[in-house]
Amino acid sequence: MQKFIKRLFIFSIPVIIVLLLPFYVLWKYDENFYKIDKLITGNEKYLVGYGYNEYNYRYLKWANLNSNPKKAIWALGASRVLEFRENMFDSSFYNAGFTINGINDYLPFLKSIPAEKYPRYLLLSLDHMMFNEACDNLKTTPAVNFWQSSFRLYPRPGVYQAAFKDMLTGKYPVISFDEPDTINKVGLNAEVNNTGFRNDGSMYYGVQIPKLISNDTTADDYNYANTLQRIKNGNMRFEFGKSVNEKALMKLDSLLAFCKMNRIEVVAFLPPFADKVYDSMISSGNYPYLFTLFSKMKPVFNKYEFEFYDFSKMSLCNSNDNETIDGMHGSEVTYIKLLIKMLESDSKLNNVTNLNRLRNDLSHKLN
Repeated sequence: MQKFIKRLFIFSIPVIIVLLLPFYVLWKYDENFYKIDKLITGNEKYLVGYGYNEYNYRYLKWANLNSNPKKAIWALGASRVLEFRENMFDSSFYNAGFTINGINDYLPFLKSIPAEKYPRYLLLSLDHMMFNEACDNLKTTPAVNFWQSSFRLYPRPGVYQAAFKDMLTGKYPVISFDEPDTINKVGLNAEVNNTGFRNDGSMYYGVQIPKLISNDTTADDYNYANTLQRIKNGNMRFEFGKSVNEKALMKLDSLLAFCKMNRIEVVAFLPPFADKVYDSMISSGNYPYLFTLFSKMKPVFNKYEFEFYDFSKMSLCNSNDNETIDGMHGSEVTYIKLLIKMLESDSKLNNVTNLNRLRNDLSHKLN
């Protein structure tokens, strides 16, 4: 019996090692088992990009705003606000994008931050889909502590299974011989794809950028194929919509009233789609709510004397489809052009940045 147990143990060693490898990968690349609080409050440059734990981004942004000195300017929204960077402004800035899913999320997020940390200026990105009831029915509202409690230190079973599968297919390496990085990379996406959030909260898209520059067909959403398919199917944030959701406008009103009461100057906008994508939505005839969206929203901003801009497609901010990351996301070039358009329209953001400097930065863009 003892011999059998011994042989069984010896036989099991390779199996145990194989089963433990995904945990090793998750630990090695700080995907799990790594607390980011010291990173957030330190001075070290970092890139945080998770492969499986995107929920952790919510905590990353919340903790940055709570644990660090007050910032004069915030950018706030879903993923389509992430290309604003601190070097576009002359006052302190943090990009709190990717914390928001729908119109119901903004107010609880603001309430989760101490009032003494509120910004003077709030760059507010409002996705079109937030005002389409078929996409967001407003039935759920996150608790105020949602962001604070969203960090996952240990891997869930689904994460382990995904890591095991991706390890076997070679998506994520078990052993890496790369040279040491000059910045601290946290997470598999940061380590393998050089993609993630910088210290200022902005997103760096890593390998996607050289792929787009070289016209590599393996780039994500190449030629907007995935986005256009979603428009055709009417799913995945592109659900068909007839009219603007009036309840969403009421939620917007409550948000702006809160900002006014707390002396937060709001500068809001509808973020740009690629022209090809937006024109496809219009020509499909399945998104008539888009025709009246800006005109329905504008009076709500007028009521509180806040700025609101329509940049629904790239050409409206002097950008173009060659400057997009994918069908829904403009590049840093797009967003500096968007900011310039605001400043040229006499935006109050002229108080915290310099139009001539931005124009000069744009003229010296890398690509």
